Amino acid sequence: MLTFIAKRLLSGAVTIWFIATATFFAMHAVPGDPLTQEKAMSPTVRAQLEARYGLDKPLIEQYQLFLSNMLQGDFGISFTQENRKVNDIISKHFPISAILGITAVLIALVGGVAAGTVAAYYRNRWPDRLVMIGVIAAISVPSFVIAGLAQLIIVAMNNAAGKTLLPVAGWGSVNHIWVPALVLGLGTMAYLSRIMRASMLEVLSA
Repeated sequence: MLTFIAKRLLSGAVTIWFIATATFFAMHAVPGDPLTQEKAMSPTVRAQLEARYGLDKPLIEQYQLFLSNMLQGDFGISFTQENRKVNDIISKHFPISAILGITAVLIALVGGVAAGTVAAYYRNRWPDRLVMIGVIAAISVPSFVIAGLAQLIIVAMNNAAGKTLLPVAGWGSVNHIWVPALVLGLGTMAYLSRIMRASMLEVLSA
């Protein structure tokens, strides 16, 4: 068990390093630079900004500095939001992402187990076929497409009711969580439904 966990952790670390490295060199390979703006910038100001962000160093030194800071948990200063550290931006938005992620996992677990059980119990009947159609749709259709359709459905519901039954966007209440979390967890729910259905059929036929 410990060997398995160690292998998984090592695999995760290698994956993170590979993605970070690929992203770093890809961003340096694209045309332009992060300091390019619509307004003209004087050479003095540009030199100061390059020194501040470490862009005046050779690419290899930038990469070494990038990895060193990343290992220390320092992601530097944001290019798009001036005078703000990336760590501060992440810490501000992380609680929202964590709530959505946890809720999506819970919805996927409960929905996947329930749907898989129903599909197995009513094998080859209309509830089973309905669940399997939903599973195929959830796996095949990208999440951003489902999210857009969900927004259109919510807008139509709100217009038909003449009031806001569910918010289309924003954050701040429990009602803002359910639809995004459901869309986020649909893929996992579909996968769990297939596994649960196969397991239940195996048990029922034993």
